[in-house]
Amino acid sequence: MSGHRKVFVSQERLMLDSVRLARQMYDKRYRPDTILGIWRGGTAVAIYVTGALKRLGVNHKHFSATGKSYNQGIENQSSVVNIYNMEELAKTLRETKCRRLCCVDDVFDTGITYDAFRRIVQEGLIRRLASASHKIVDGELRQIELEDAVKRGSEEYTVYDFEVRVNGGKYTLRIPMVDDIAPINADVNFAAPYQKSQKNRTDYKPKFCVYDWSIEGSPWINFPYELEADDITDSELWDERPEVAKILLGEAV
Repeated sequence: MSGHRKVFVSQERLMLDSVRLARQMYDKRYRPDTILGIWRGGTAVAIYVTGALKRLGVNHKHFSATGKSYNQGIENQSSVVNIYNMEELAKTLRETKCRRLCCVDDVFDTGITYDAFRRIVQEGLIRRLASASHKIVDGELRQIELEDAVKRGSEEYTVYDFEVRVNGGKYTLRIPMVDDIAPINADVNFAAPYQKSQKNRTDYKPKFCVYDWSIEGSPWINFPYELEADDITDSELWDERPEVAKILLGEAV
């Protein structure tokens, strides 16, 4: 972790900046009909955003889905974006006639997580166009022929890889699917209290954002829910989140 400056966002700051994010949407007359909180960090933000918007009179539906592009450890971003829960959610968005979808995360970094969600919603996914397919054997992915994967039954867990090119680069979108995902005629935007614009690998930027950490050199951000040893050391936990340290590192309670 050496060489990376780290900042610690408090629960209070996260709450206030999340509410500021909602107020920014409201003041700019943006009225999403659906909020999608991206697990994990985006759901922590979306809880405040949905509550604040509803208090301001903006009625909407809210859901969560998982998008993961980080491996364990500081600044360890993968070229594989793992997306979960989107096949069934896409059906729900279609049936509820979603037209203005706002994806919410804690930080907009490279932008590839947003790009993955946007593509799934607006362009859909066809299994036979995947670049690779996998089944689960003893808890591990094992590659299988695409033709065999498409024929697998609905009770068999199958994971598909799609190679995506974006802004001169590429990443792999990895997603479990039973059926193809049809596109949805919806406007998809992204909101996050924080961004690191210098690290953005896409042509997109968040429509709503409170603070750009690139001003401070794009430090590593530790959020209050990131308690793994790879995210925050024991000494940092005692210094920055002492009450949490007492519970996790002190005597048994």
